[in-house]
Amino acid sequence: MAGKPGYTKFEMMVIQASSLIRDGETVFVGTGLPMLASMLAKRLHAPNIVLCCEAGFWDPMLQHVPMSVGDSRWYPNSTWLTGQSGMFTLLQRRRMDLGFLGGAQVDKYGNINSTGVEVRVEGGYYTFRKRFEGSGGASDIASMANRTVIVIRAHEPRRFVERVDYLTSPGWYV
Repeated sequence: MAGKPGYTKFEMMVIQASSLIRDGETVFVGTGLPMLASMLAKRLHAPNIVLCCEAGFWDPMLQHVPMSVGDSRWYPNSTWLTGQSGMFTLLQRRRMDLGFLGGAQVDKYGNINSTGVEVRVEGGYYTFRKRFEGSGGASDIASMANRTVIVIRAHEPRRFVERVDYLTSPGWYV
């Protein structure tokens, strides 16, 4: 009998994104969908991955989904708490296998916008019709992780654009 599938589009996207993580990788995780997919991978098919985030948590045993990469839920059972400088030093030394990022827009070159849409320059300053949380460390992650996966939560034409409204994290910029 035809009917609705037993999952939502969002759940399927988390599952698919999770499947891109290889066991044994060190994964630099961004906020949102990347956290969910990484946690799922660690529990289902990649128990030996090491999760870390820009706030400096290394290999936590997450029991609850953190609200962001700075949430204290990353603390419990983390094997190392180093702060941002430690994480970015490892990133700069090419010790991060996978950078797992999200954003508001992505273009065909893999450039990500997580800062704002409909950009205007007024008096030398950028202004946006809608402003987002920004990049955090995403530009560094996109530039220096050995491999990058970009996930966009809502698959809508306005998210997949010819050219991002604002370049937050570079892909293959042209």
